[in-house]
Amino acid sequence: MPRAPTATAGPRPPRRRPRRRGRGPRPAAGGARLGDGRLRAAARTSTVGRPAGSSRVDHRRGRAVNAADHRGQRPDATLALPARTGGDACPGTLRPHPALDGSLVRLRLPGGGVDPAALDRLMGLARRHGSPMLQLTSRGNLQVRGLPDPLPSALVDEVEALGLLPSRTHERARGILAVPDPVAQALARQVDEAVQAQPDLTELPGRFLTVVSDGSAQLLAERWDLALQVTDPAHIASAGVRVLVAPGHAVRHAVPPTRAVAELVGLMRAFLRRRPDERTWNVRDLLDPASLHPDLVPAGLCPPPPLRPGDCPGPGQLVAAVPLGLLRPQHTAAFLRAAGDGGRVVLTPWRSVVLDLGQEEGSESAVRPAASILADAGLVVGHGSPWARLSACVGAPHCRRTTSPTLALTAEAAGRVPEHGARVHVVGCGRACGRPQGDHILVVDPTHPDQIVQEAR
Repeated sequence: MPRAPTATAGPRPPRRRPRRRGRGPRPAAGGARLGDGRLRAAARTSTVGRPAGSSRVDHRRGRAVNAADHRGQRPDATLALPARTGGDACPGTLRPHPALDGSLVRLRLPGGGVDPAALDRLMGLARRHGSPMLQLTSRGNLQVRGLPDPLPSALVDEVEALGLLPSRTHERARGILAVPDPVAQALARQVDEAVQAQPDLTELPGRFLTVVSDGSAQLLAERWDLALQVTDPAHIASAGVRVLVAPGHAVRHAVPPTRAVAELVGLMRAFLRRRPDERTWNVRDLLDPASLHPDLVPAGLCPPPPLRPGDCPGPGQLVAAVPLGLLRPQHTAAFLRAAGDGGRVVLTPWRSVVLDLGQEEGSESAVRPAASILADAGLVVGHGSPWARLSACVGAPHCRRTTSPTLALTAEAAGRVPEHGARVHVVGCGRACGRPQGDHILVVDPTHPDQIVQEAR
């Protein structure tokens, strides 16, 4: 039987390792010194493949790790031919990934929005067919783990019946993130419909990400490819949407929503025409991303920090952190109970969920009892929790690439991690799956929770 991820494994005896917090490369074990050619070469590549501001601590080697040390990492520089062997292998509902704990499928929820009843029924499918939990991803998607191989056809049929698989041909092309604002959510649904209506867009890579943001530029710190930014909701029908091209360009003039969606679809097609081959997964991989549109200007983006648990990003909305990014049956039942009639759930890329009660009048008084329901179910709805900082890849015994039980170690460390500081992401290998964007500490292959606690302080 497939095993569900658990956070109860006992700790291993700690191994003494030097602590590494700096952002620069550590001299090699062979004794490189300042001025040594090897150290200069390392310095030239110290930011390759690493999000700005991140520090890596590798507990296998006791040193900070450059992504260039690991095969399969993508450089941040735009390259015509990234060092890859073929198309992306991102899973989907119809394209399972064979993990160590069973098959894994990924469900893309454009905009992250989902009806709480559908989410609760999806949890029931996961319990019947695989592991009794739903895993949140760093792109606002859901994963079901521990499934049999081959995948039961009944599972796919049931996901389709829930409305979570509207297109079998375009399922991997529906990577769309959106802020919880209702205007942005509606625009994300328009983008999704437009993508599904274009047969050629089935060729979009599974890693291609479209973002729908608002005037605050929330979500635009993520690693997106194309974006729409609602800059003037009051006049959105006339010219309230900017079209953005990664890494930081904007079409010169804001346009109405219908035209913005059409321009976005045109940019997707332009990307597919201009990419050299299937190894080019993202707009940033092109030699000249600005060549996708003839009238681009600097976007001047200044995204805010991620939403924190306890935040209320809009009227009648509440952010709840999901420890370890693992939704359990009691969590989805709590969303269903707290949402009431007309409520929705919006997934974020930060292992959290926005509960949208769908009301503005009296929203503050409605949020308080909803927060109590979510907290009783084990979700985090207040500021000052270490779960606002901590995340982890799935690790052992669920992934073939590591023997580090990252979930169990992170859960044990959480009670001793300070509430404030940079985000800490714990991973079992150099692929660093699910790592956050922006400033963070990446703890690689730990063997004891003390190592996580030390790096988080």
